[in-house]
Amino acid sequence: IYYSLYWTFPLLGAESLFIYDLIKIFVHIVSYVLVFIFFSDYLKKDRAALAAFLFILFPLHDSTNYWYMALSYILVPSVLMFAHHLVARKSYISGFLFSTLGCFAFYASLPIVFGLGIIFLIQKKIKSFFIYIFPGLIYTAYYLFFKIKVDNLEVKINDEISVSQYFLDLIFQFITMIEASIGPSSVIKIFY
Repeated sequence: IYYSLYWTFPLLGAESLFIYDLIKIFVHIVSYVLVFIFFSDYLKKDRAALAAFLFILFPLHDSTNYWYMALSYILVPSVLMFAHHLVARKSYISGFLFSTLGCFAFYASLPIVFGLGIIFLIQKKIKSFFIYIFPGLIYTAYYLFFKIKVDNLEVKINDEISVSQYFLDLIFQFITMIEASIGPSSVIKIFY
């Protein structure tokens, strides 16, 4: 993500806001096309177009639509969806490469790649499942290696977390997800 999106900050600074908007438009168009291709595997073309549109521009995804730094939240899932499409079409090498790109682009890619991989398990396509999720397993090992072996890295896993604290965090995640999806926050986002 740093090389694909964040290179703009040192180069453009805060003066060229129009260029940031052009890049956002470009990323949204590319993401739309990639998501449309994925949904075309499961839906008719018109429904795939609508599903891709809603996925990319859904009002609750406001940060991805307006905030440049959040473009990775839409670009990475789009790349992983496209990788899924490629593997489903038995383009194993290019699917593996796109899956690797998606997995290593952003640390939040793992739930997406493992979640989409479940589709292959449901379809009983074990080979496709492993080809698709293998980059996620590699990234998990890579991440844990650096977490354990390298000091002074950004902490994403708290060493002192307890089981009760973990489950409390899960409960709060669920509650805030519900509030953000159907509560006052979502109504205000959709209204404005």
